[in-house]
Amino acid sequence: MLYRWKKHAQRVFEYDSENLVVEGEIFDAIEFINSKAIMIVPLLSGSGMRVKIIEGMAMSKCIIATSMAAEGIKCEHGKDILIANTADEFYRSILQCITNPKKWREIGENARKTVERDHDFFPSLKGC
Repeated sequence: MLYRWKKHAQRVFEYDSENLVVEGEIFDAIEFINSKAIMIVPLLSGSGMRVKIIEGMAMSKCIIATSMAAEGIKCEHGKDILIANTADEFYRSILQCITNPKKWREIGENARKTVERDHDFFPSLKGC
């Protein structure tokens, strides 16, 4: 779990679980994202496009996110992202990725293609 907001940090860091690692604030987001196979984005409020999701997709990560987190991003559930809006849906999506690595790799590869095609994430590479 990556957590940035200091007002809630103490409560989060006190959470004790063998199944959850609280990272806190990190120094290099790209390095952190690249070190993981799956990116989970349980965003429940906010507005605007989520650049970190686009970055994760560009890095061929399987993204599991709420509909709100994926808002404004050209993506299709089950093809280049997994949409989960409830705790049970997140659980099932994570379990699907754990039990079927081929599926999360495929979603990550499709996510990369989607970013290349629809989001102009690599403008400096055009003409190369």
